[in-house]
Amino acid sequence: MNLILAEARLIDGVGGKIENGTLIIEGELIKEVACGGKVLEMPGFTRIDCRGKTVMPGLIDTHVHVSGGDVVSGIDD
Repeated sequence: MNLILAEARLIDGVGGKIENGTLIIEGELIKEVACGGKVLEMPGFTRIDCRGKTVMPGLIDTHVHVSGGDVVSGIDD
């Protein structure tokens, strides 16, 4: 799916922030970041209005639930 996430607050993960930014996503890749400009539509892309929303590209959910094993605390009883 090709997406245009338009007019969002973009957080880059290293301290940078872009107001009214637009992400152009082609398939599974971020192809372009447009700063401050409005990309209204592109053929073959679905535009999503993200005004008032924050987008953090690259954020990955890596939490895990571990069960069924012994717990080692490292503290001597």
